[in-house]
Amino acid sequence: MYCKNNILILLLEKNKNLFYLVGKSLKYLSKKRKKNFIIVGQKNFFDKKFQGLLYKIDNLKNKKIRNKVAIIDIESISKKNYFNKTMNFAIQSLKNNQAEGFINLPINKKILPKKFVGFTEFFSSKLNTSGKETMLMYNPNFSVSPITTHIEVNKIPRFLTKKKIINNVKNIKKFYRDYVKTDINILITGLNPHAGIDMKKMNEERKIIIPAIRELKKKYTKVNGPYSADSVYNYGLKLKKPFCIVGMYHDQILPIFKSINKFDGINLTIGSRFLRASPDHGTADNIINPKYIHNISFKKCVNFFSL
Repeated sequence: MYCKNNILILLLEKNKNLFYLVGKSLKYLSKKRKKNFIIVGQKNFFDKKFQGLLYKIDNLKNKKIRNKVAIIDIESISKKNYFNKTMNFAIQSLKNNQAEGFINLPINKKILPKKFVGFTEFFSSKLNTSGKETMLMYNPNFSVSPITTHIEVNKIPRFLTKKKIINNVKNIKKFYRDYVKTDINILITGLNPHAGIDMKKMNEERKIIIPAIRELKKKYTKVNGPYSADSVYNYGLKLKKPFCIVGMYHDQILPIFKSINKFDGINLTIGSRFLRASPDHGTADNIINPKYIHNISFKKCVNFFSL
């Protein structure tokens, strides 16, 4: 098995619904692809009807498995210990060049160490790239990226910096150039209503956002703003696709992304040499009957790595 082509699928929590989601995708995963998809999780936590489709391996150096999906079996009683063992295996595999990226199923953020506001930041810290990460909600036609992620609204101005805006745009441009093979149109929003144009006082647009855009324009084409968040999508539609909206905070831009793309999108962490993807939905804790669990976004993650 050529290690560079390994993509790990992490089941970081013992969530029956998410195990079922992956289970119903096993036949899809077993199709012949350019990449090898290997599950990392507890085998006997899968529904019995799925366990026969899994082939247990001890390491990532096995020969290619045909018609079955390989699994690294992680056994643990404690939730926290299980999370740590699964995550540590993935990170060491990346650092040892035994895998080139992973797909993690959604997790309850309460399991993360308290100092991390989300999995994006936690993942970056594990790779020693804290502060360089970018959260990108990706769709081939229309993507979004928030400068600040899972923080309270009243803290946004404090965490908003020129450096972060420049770093995010730099990461997005590089990602599209290297992986999508295109030069992306980037539209940057303001923070305040109407991008602060009606405000007489010094604001975040004048102090931070506009100076960042000016600096970015010196290096990149197809970077414009600041746009008012209520109309930025319409400006994007006038451009040649694809386009990416860079917003100042999470709920400023994710609602339009999810409304337009439904489940036809994935959550990416970019900014390091390894890619991490996750389905664009929650943990499905509230779904009682597993037959209502869909795997559309999970398949989109698989397809993304199969390019």
